[in-house]
Amino acid sequence: MADTSTWGYGTTLGYTTVGGNSWTTIAKIVEIDEKKIKRKVMKITTLDSPNNTEEQRAGLVEVQPFKFKMIWSKTDHGTLLTLGKAAAPNRDWKITLSDGSTIAGTGFISEISEIPKASNDEVYMDNIEITPTGNWIYTPAA
Repeated sequence: MADTSTWGYGTTLGYTTVGGNSWTTIAKIVEIDEKKIKRKVMKITTLDSPNNTEEQRAGLVEVQPFKFKMIWSKTDHGTLLTLGKAAAPNRDWKITLSDGSTIAGTGFISEISEIPKASNDEVYMDNIEITPTGNWIYTPAA
């Protein structure tokens, strides 16, 4: 995963339709909780396990969500809320880090406030969670 020191000034979030290539950058990211890789542990015990000890093997990777704190306009929030409520909610998402590296994949908005916390009439700050539908790809900057 990316070095979190590159998750600074200039980091953006964009989306497109699944398989699309025209990215819409939306909102301003304040903070990202790093998505960790988590793997299921399969416990296997047989009558010939070495030293009468339970064996453990690597299972499937569990998909963990990305959690963002963001600042957005009423328009941005309306767009994200519509995407979150869509009947076919999956979109391709791309996080572009300040060094030009990207983390991209398909996922859906799994949590968003219906009524965001208003800082003033035009600026809202709140959290959003995007859950990947599979493994996302980290591409380092050239």
